[in-house]
Amino acid sequence: MSSKLEKNADNSTTSNSSNDYSASHSQQKKRKRTLEMDMEQTNLEMKSIQDKVDLENFKMKLIKDKSDLQNSLKNEMNKNEKLAEDVEKSNVEKEEYKKRSELTSEEMAQLKKDHIKVNYRNACQVPTGEKAALLKQNNQLSTELQHANSELTKCRNELALNLKLIRYVPITNKINEISNYYTCCGDKCINSNLSDGTCNKGQSFIRVQDDGRVKYYAAEDINIQML
Repeated sequence: MSSKLEKNADNSTTSNSSNDYSASHSQQKKRKRTLEMDMEQTNLEMKSIQDKVDLENFKMKLIKDKSDLQNSLKNEMNKNEKLAEDVEKSNVEKEEYKKRSELTSEEMAQLKKDHIKVNYRNACQVPTGEKAALLKQNNQLSTELQHANSELTKCRNELALNLKLIRYVPITNKINEISNYYTCCGDKCINSNLSDGTCNKGQSFIRVQDDGRVKYYAAEDINIQML
């Protein structure tokens, strides 16, 4: 009887221990699941925060790119304005050279007339008292004439040098066709329908290359090989 009671007590103890272990194991599984869910939620929140950071960085990059593009466009506009000013200045200087050349030509013509008058006066007038003065005046006029010739030559050289400069102006020329029919002589230097693509009395011409570039040739470049 006593032995049977002890056996029942042992069975009761074993049953309680098993129940305690099952309850503890169940709680651990619930705890583990809770932790996993918390970690998953935390990861989602971290990913959401990272996405927001990436979006803000992308917005900042767009703003910077826009600012850089605006600065680049502004620089290009400034360059175009500077180029237009340089072209305008070059045109003004050309006009000034031309006026100086014309003025010097008129002065030289007037000096020649005065020189002829003095020579004629020297030939017609016999009084010896005036010969020295006339000779001095003639020499002075000759010196002035030489100086005027020198100034005229200088102005002509400057004008010729300035005329050789290429001026790029915003015209509406468009190449609609490239053909050897667009020519003005047997050399067939010109192959486009540009309005400025004709020889200027044999002085210069414009030729379109195979790659679409337009090249300007001076007539004095006689050794240029046409492509």
